[in-house]
Amino acid sequence: MATNYSGMELEGIDEMMRHVKELGYIIDAEVEDEMVKEAADHFKNAVENSPLTPVSPYQKKHGKDHFLVVKIGDGDYEVGIDEKFFYMYMHEIGADGGVYKVKDRSSPLDGEYVVTPDVQKRPFFRPTFENEIDEMQRKMGRVLKRRLGLE
Repeated sequence: MATNYSGMELEGIDEMMRHVKELGYIIDAEVEDEMVKEAADHFKNAVENSPLTPVSPYQKKHGKDHFLVVKIGDGDYEVGIDEKFFYMYMHEIGADGGVYKVKDRSSPLDGEYVVTPDVQKRPFFRPTFENEIDEMQRKMGRVLKRRLGLE
């Protein structure tokens, strides 16, 4: 399962689809799905390769290598991070450090107190999304043109 960061949506697609339909083209759900999947895959690749995406110098497995594209409904996809790397969310929004009591019976630290550091806010997800909007829309347009036989 993926953790969604923000509920960000790529806007303007519904308007584009309405204009195409007004021209008399029939766009089925499969074409729309392919368009959105293409944009989601592009964004996933962009955020994985963004210089803004944090990488730990201590672990062999990095959060940036575990972004997922998950279909969440008819024609909707979510780009998020594997839940094992939930801490990436803290880099996006920041987190206050402190002393916390562990409340996880499956953990050997259950009932113990742990000290966590402050995590400075260093957004990477939203800036990458905003930088890639135009390219995602272009990719969706290319899929549409190809599927309509206009290329």
